[in-house]
Amino acid sequence: MIKILIEKELKTILLSPKFVAVFSVCSILILLSFYIGIDEYRVALKHYEAVNAQLAQQTREQTSWAAVRLNIVRHPDPMHIFVSGINNDIGRQCPITRGDVIKLYGSRYSDQLLFSIFRSMDFMFIVQVILSLFAILFTYDSICGEREAGTLKLNFANPIPRTSYIISKIVGSWLGLSIPLIIPMLLGLALVLVCRIPMNITHWVQLLIIIGVSVIYFSFFICLGVMFSSITKAPSSSFLYLLVIWIGFVLIIPRAGVMVAGQFISVPTPAEITSKLTQKEREMSEQLDKWQNGRRKELESALASLTNEEQQKKYMEMVDQYNKDLTQKYDELNREIDKYYISLNEEWRNRKSQQETLGFSLSRFSPASAFQLASMDLAGTGVSLKTEYEDQLQIFKDMFNKFRAKKEEETGRSLFTMLNDDKKPKNIDTSDIPEFRFVNRSLSQIMQTTIIDIGILAFYILITIAGTFIAFIRYDVR
Repeated sequence: MIKILIEKELKTILLSPKFVAVFSVCSILILLSFYIGIDEYRVALKHYEAVNAQLAQQTREQTSWAAVRLNIVRHPDPMHIFVSGINNDIGRQCPITRGDVIKLYGSRYSDQLLFSIFRSMDFMFIVQVILSLFAILFTYDSICGEREAGTLKLNFANPIPRTSYIISKIVGSWLGLSIPLIIPMLLGLALVLVCRIPMNITHWVQLLIIIGVSVIYFSFFICLGVMFSSITKAPSSSFLYLLVIWIGFVLIIPRAGVMVAGQFISVPTPAEITSKLTQKEREMSEQLDKWQNGRRKELESALASLTNEEQQKKYMEMVDQYNKDLTQKYDELNREIDKYYISLNEEWRNRKSQQETLGFSLSRFSPASAFQLASMDLAGTGVSLKTEYEDQLQIFKDMFNKFRAKKEEETGRSLFTMLNDDKKPKNIDTSDIPEFRFVNRSLSQIMQTTIIDIGILAFYILITIAGTFIAFIRYDVR
């Protein structure tokens, strides 16, 4: 019985004008999002290679390790093709120099303002907004529409269990809406393979999980549509209620949760942190100037008591010691500035984490927020991307500074001795400079953060299914 009812529902959907329209729109949008994502990935890869080649050339031309400056460029990830998240909002480069703090600069949206206006249309956006709306269009009249047409009463003139009938409605609608999603997805994945996007096993597993979460997400809206169709008597009322709920879930609640969190928990602005850091740098600069003036006076006093024969040799020894001490003092002050920035950044992150936790907790009342957060975490484009990158860059900076200090000691050319050298030095060998590689979170770590959002979506589905059965059992089919 259930099989016959499902086949009947599926045939009705496949032969309806709505299916043709939904299939056409989904196919165009999903394939277009894949094409745009692949093109953006290729552009980002070219930018990465061009900037790295230019920086490598500049590094090879250096004549002293003290003058070596690195500029780390973020390598594009293939997962950004499907879920862009905050990838285009955060910076793409970070200088690794003495005295500079770790911070990503030059986001894609800051360089190309046109894209910041219209944003990205990725697969996550299509599922979150477009497909959820289509799920409502498919199901808002699945029960009340048949009641209004009189076919529901005729159907139950036969001995059909109500549970079997409502199951067939849900399953048939689900199968009918899965086709406009799965077929364009398969074509999009074929496009990824044809374009030879370098995706490894982990990437494919992450993408499959994203697709699975997408299916769970639009399944909720299918169940929601059938439930309200089983509550209301007229299709117009069902559609109106569902439209209001869709607007609340997709557009209002996610933003309202973040706004409420911003009102309750304040986070220091970048301008405030920069102001405190600038004040600290000014204090460190004054300390360095004071130390230099004191040592210079000592140097001048010691030179005044020397004879002409001793002066030249003694002068070179004292200058050499002065340069070594100055380099050490400079490094100490830079480490103190880094330590101060880390403390400021840690305080900022703690406040930001509290704000995000509250904002996400409130916004998770919407399944659209749960789906978005899960998709971004699975694709590695969540709010933690910037923090993880900067943390690993800070570790790399400490390692590189130690490496450079060792090279300066081996060559005997410090930051200050090179300024007083009249000879034309040779280019240094930079082939053994350590390379920065960003380490993504493992799949198990990603699943630990996404399992909550997946559980929320599953809970919403169970609630709507239970509500659908309760409403339809009491429904007046006349």
